[in-house]
Amino acid sequence: MDLDPRMVAQCREKGLEAHEVDALTHLRQVEAGSVDGLYARHLAEHILPGELVEILRACRRALAPGAPTVFVTPNPKTLTVGAHTFWTDPQHLRPIPPDLFKFYLEVEGFTDVELRTFEPSERRLNEEVPAGPIRENVKLLNETLFGDRDYAVIGHAPK
Repeated sequence: MDLDPRMVAQCREKGLEAHEVDALTHLRQVEAGSVDGLYARHLAEHILPGELVEILRACRRALAPGAPTVFVTPNPKTLTVGAHTFWTDPQHLRPIPPDLFKFYLEVEGFTDVELRTFEPSERRLNEEVPAGPIRENVKLLNETLFGDRDYAVIGHAPK
């Protein structure tokens, strides 16, 4: 599902099923319990929290029992993302803290909800400094300023 006809065409060229429609409309049209899994990359930061909750409810309805759903979004725990790169896309509405997104899935009834981070920042401070407090501080700065740029929240439809 995508609103960009070019993305839909690329998927179809690869032999994938693709629909030029917004996610909520499509999810409401599919038969309940008929979807084996869902993956949404960089969707959640483009919609308001209430719309995200509606999509999560529609996902839960559409998914087969135990089927996974994965949402990938920029990681605002990494300050260079939350304070800078997130805002370079004018269509981004607001960053979603990982723990809040995890909470959304749990409240909406998804099970075995977990978070995973990835897309390491290329820039990091040199950690080859004396062991002890200095090294620990450099590691903390790297994690806080230059941590993973994206995260995934993963949950499963109730069985």
